[in-house]
Parts: sequence; C-alpha cells; structure tokens
Amino acid sequence: MITSRPGPLITLVIGLGCLICVMGFADGTEVINSGIVGTWRWIETVTPVEEMRPLVDEDYLRSFSEDGTLNMSLEVNRISGEYRVEGDRITVIPPMMMTLAAWLPGSPAPSFLNLIENSSNYFFEDDYLYIDSSADRGTMRFRRIM
Repeated sequence: MITSRPGPLITLVIGLGCLICVMGFADGTEVINSGIVGTWRWIETVTPVEEMRPLVDEDYLRSFSEDGTLNMSLEVNRISGEYRVEGDRITVIPPMMMTLAAWLPGSPAPSFLNLIENSSNYFFEDDYLYIDSSADRGTMRFRRIM
C-alpha cells in the first residue's frame, strides 16, 4: 500500500488557511474581514415615506472596526457600540452608548439612529455602501472616506 504525505508547501498553505479562519483578538472577539470595515459618510436615506439627508455643513460619520466596534459622529453627539457581520447580514448589538447633547433643529439624526439600530443587511454598489433596515424601514447610503 502506497501512502503519500502532503509536501511542505501544502502543509504551509493549509496551516495559514486555518490560522486565518480562527484569527481573533485576545478578548475572544473575532476579526471582521469585510469591505464594510472603515469610515463612511452618510449621504442619504430613502424610506417608504420620505428621503432624509444630513443637515448642511454637518458630518454624519460611521466607522466600522475589525474588532466589531462601531463608532459614530452625528452632529455634536458621539455614539459607540458593537456590530456583527455574517455574510451580507449586519446586526448592531444593543445597547449603544451616546453623549446626550441636544440635536440641532430639524435634525434627521434621531430617525437615522433608529434606522442604524435596526440594520439588517448591507451591499455595495458603485463605490457606495448601502445598509437596509429591518421591516423595509429604509435604506441608508454611505460613501467611504477612510
């Protein structure tokens, strides 16, 4: 009976593949390896009843880190929390922490934040990130800035 053993190159490739599959941080969280990682500027949201856009001269930024941390800057408030990605599904994990400054008059931020908390899936099209909210509440569009 002839048996064969994998060569050193095959062993190295398989070993690296397993290492990449289980790579994580010391606290047990896994690395998120997705195109969603980075900082995104909110462009607009389309809901069944309205279109929302940022207030003029205000930045609405959303940063996704590889360790599952979510940080947002909405007008004068800062918000942080966690998220998980599985395939094209994205889940924001409550609770999120937020500074408590008053929103600007006419601010879309409270509605935008509600949609973020109910994120369900995401996709990319023409260099934009789109995030849908559960129950067809709306689709948010973002442009990568970092």
